[in-house]
Amino acid sequence: MHSGKSRIYRATDGITFLGWRIFPDRLRLIRANVVRFRRRLAGLARGFKDGELDWEELRERLRAWIAHAAHGDTWRLRRRIFSGYNFGPRSAV
Repeated sequence: MHSGKSRIYRATDGITFLGWRIFPDRLRLIRANVVRFRRRLAGLARGFKDGELDWEELRERLRAWIAHAAHGDTWRLRRRIFSGYNFGPRSAV
């Protein structure tokens, strides 16, 4: 192993790999990914509200992130992120 590129960690501290923090008993998204998605979600909500984004495209983007996040222990995180948004029908006004 390359001494400058390899490190030894305790398993209880977890390791970061492909955007996930991997622990012996669970997987968690790294914070940077969550922050990035929250910003993206706010932009998607604005685009949908302003009519720049149709329902199908919004739905596809949200489902893609949800499917990615569902690989780990993120049920509460997903519920908390989406609780502030209502993607119901646009008003006709």
